[in-house]
Amino acid sequence: FKLEKDEGKEILQTDVGCLIDWRFHRKGYALETLQAIVEYAFSELKAEKISADTNTENKPWRNLMDVMVS
Repeated sequence: FKLEKDEGKEILQTDVGCLIDWRFHRKGYALETLQAIVEYAFSELKAEKISADTNTENKPWRNLMDVMVS
């Protein structure tokens, strides 16, 4: 984590990604892992905000983010 300023408030910020062996794609492992990370961030680290971004061409990640918010 690195310390950043957001609207004058100090926050911890980091990046997260998933790299899954092709043999295990589309089995829900990335979704399960990201859900656990988000839950940990809110419950243990007391996160107030989580954001996700990627390149427009990264359709698999965009689809995963769509599932996360639905």
